[in-house]
Amino acid sequence: MMDEPDFKTWELLRAKIVHEDSWVQQRVLWLLGTTALLVTAYAVLCTVRTDVSIPQTLLRGYLMLLLPVFGLVLTALVLIGLIGSSLAMRAAHEDWKKLLNSTDERRQLPALHSEGYALGFARASSWGTCVIVMIAWVVIFVLTVHLT
Repeated sequence: MMDEPDFKTWELLRAKIVHEDSWVQQRVLWLLGTTALLVTAYAVLCTVRTDVSIPQTLLRGYLMLLLPVFGLVLTALVLIGLIGSSLAMRAAHEDWKKLLNSTDERRQLPALHSEGYALGFARASSWGTCVIVMIAWVVIFVLTVHLT
């Protein structure tokens, strides 16, 4: 039978994993929403006439360069957040492994999170989304620099 301290420790580590997972989800959703707004602003700027006046043309050019830079910075910040979450989850998992090696009773507790392909796909989708968004911003920036 499980004693109470082991289950409390499991609950604490599980809460840490759930907290970090929810932060990852929030960061990626925030990145996608912000990216949608920035791409929309970029598209609007692309359709603005450039022959209206010199100051507006200069402002348009600066904004068209700033939007991809801002998108890259935001994506980099989200990637840094993902690294932090991954490190926190890895630390919780290491603590869990130390618990598992101490007694056989602790082996009766459920796993902290899914493992195998489910965990791999979840992590790949978060990281992949950020990498794809970053590549898109780099391409938009390079095209903007060369075409304007």
